Amino acid sequence: MKTALLFVCLSFALVSIAAADVKYVSTTSWKLEGAVGTMVKLFGGGKPVKTADYYTDDVKRSDTFDNKERLETSQLVDLNQELFITIDHKKKEYSQMTFDEWKEMMKSTMAQLKGEEQGEAPEEKEEPQAEVKWDVKVDVQETGEKETIAGKNAEKVILTLDLDAEATETEVAEGEEPESVKGGIIVTSSQWLYKGEDAAQKEMNDFNMRLAAKLGFAPGEAQDMMEQVMGQNPQLGEAIEAMQKEADKLQGMAMRVETLYQSKIDPETVKKMEEAKAKEKEEETTEIPTSVGGLIGGLGKKMMKKQMEKKDQGVKERSALMNSKTEVLEFDTSSLSASLFEVPSGFKLVERKGEE
Repeated sequence: MKTALLFVCLSFALVSIAAADVKYVSTTSWKLEGAVGTMVKLFGGGKPVKTADYYTDDVKRSDTFDNKERLETSQLVDLNQELFITIDHKKKEYSQMTFDEWKEMMKSTMAQLKGEEQGEAPEEKEEPQAEVKWDVKVDVQETGEKETIAGKNAEKVILTLDLDAEATETEVAEGEEPESVKGGIIVTSSQWLYKGEDAAQKEMNDFNMRLAAKLGFAPGEAQDMMEQVMGQNPQLGEAIEAMQKEADKLQGMAMRVETLYQSKIDPETVKKMEEAKAKEKEEETTEIPTSVGGLIGGLGKKMMKKQMEKKDQGVKERSALMNSKTEVLEFDTSSLSASLFEVPSGFKLVERKGEE
């Protein structure tokens, strides 16, 4: 449920395509590095995922496919009937949710996340084990490279997000010095943007604005929420402001996005890891954390005991975590059949999952 809510919310912020009678087909693939990536691949994960979106007047349809490109599910968003309709093509079933029900679900979910539901005792919050300081740098480079993708002239822009974190223990034994570790993550995203103006993009904006209004998102509400987040997290706020300053260079529709995620560990932390390994040879070793979360999670009295070098080949100061790629395969403004925006004949209406 939370994934579905996140998808809907993000859809308002991300650039997509919509217009009266528009077909938009894309594929997304990703690859995890290291042992986890090998396991995922063995179990069939990481294969390209194809999706297709269709728009006509006040209705949008989104299709998902299995790994053999067979139609799996569809979602219809009908602004006139104020309905979300989810279709399961394999089971030949469909379920419905009104916009009002969606708003109630959103309200309930937010209350749960905040622990504010009636009759619910507030949970005890554990004191943080570490104080974390963040430093975020953002850079957008216009390369001047051009390529035609799905019939659109796109220009390559490289976005680099460089995040450093330093975590220091807040709970130490008397007489001991607090340990600290430094690490971070670098996200490098190569985006091929179509910056032309056309009817499809204008219709997309109109559809999303009308959907947002139907779901109760006031024009200034998103800005108010963002300001609240920035007020509570000044360092995050600085990062958001830095992104906004570079936003003009990212205007346009993304026709292809290739992103590399890398973790990094500062040399002093690497030294501590090597010293810890020498002292703890008799203990069972584990892989070095390859993410900021992994580094921070190891803090406390045992923070250095399990930060050992991977496969005895030396500690890496930077390592790849994941690669992802999304590309538009088809962008067509030909007329679409009305049947695309209807529940197939013979499909059974069922209750949504989670309903009594």
